[in-house]
Amino acid sequence: MKTKLITAGLSFAGFSFFAGHCLALTPFSDNFNAIKLDKINWLAGGEGGAKLKQDDGVLKFLVPVNKADEDYAFLELVPSRPGYDENWQVLLDVANTNSHRGNSGPGIWIANAEDGGDTVFFECYGKGPKGGFVASFVNNGLYNVGPDIGDNPGVSGGTIRISFNKTTKIMTFAYRVGKTAKWTKVATFSTNGVGGDRRANWNMNAETGLFVIKIYGFTEGRIVASGTETLDNFVLKEIK
Repeated sequence: MKTKLITAGLSFAGFSFFAGHCLALTPFSDNFNAIKLDKINWLAGGEGGAKLKQDDGVLKFLVPVNKADEDYAFLELVPSRPGYDENWQVLLDVANTNSHRGNSGPGIWIANAEDGGDTVFFECYGKGPKGGFVASFVNNGLYNVGPDIGDNPGVSGGTIRISFNKTTKIMTFAYRVGKTAKWTKVATFSTNGVGGDRRANWNMNAETGLFVIKIYGFTEGRIVASGTETLDNFVLKEIK
């Protein structure tokens, strides 16, 4: 259970919210093909021995040595904060060839910009009986919304997507395996407490509410070798 990531959201989101230079949705993409990480558009953070390293055209999540109960590393998107009154989606290619039984994985992390304790996670745990694509839901810093929801197609990776509907205020979590494959819905989450597979009222302002977008990797007491868990082809865009 990602308790330290939630704590990081509580203490960090308020600061990074003001770091952005565009407080609304600005379409953004990154294929991580450059020699170095784009530190203008990404703000790095984490805890323990975890790292996100841009190498060979992807982001590699690695943990050479465990230095905490939960080692994690994240990149927060700086130039764009999608709004509560906008239709948008985030996509990310993820891969996980480890057999850590749900104890490590890369994914997308989205939080209420006004309250980092209001958070959702969407991760790839790879193959195996505790693998698959899993969505987690947090309200006021607590896992009090309900159990995680996942789907395990028995693959080591794919593309994950979180989309937001400004009318229903619902996030939809989906994945696909292959660029031409159909999307498989995993779960829905209501941010205003109405509808969805899971729900909580995040009390977001109807006109000015914003979301913080992060991509990350985490592990609970597991060594993660370089190249075994990767992130690639990030996209944030409006849904028309």
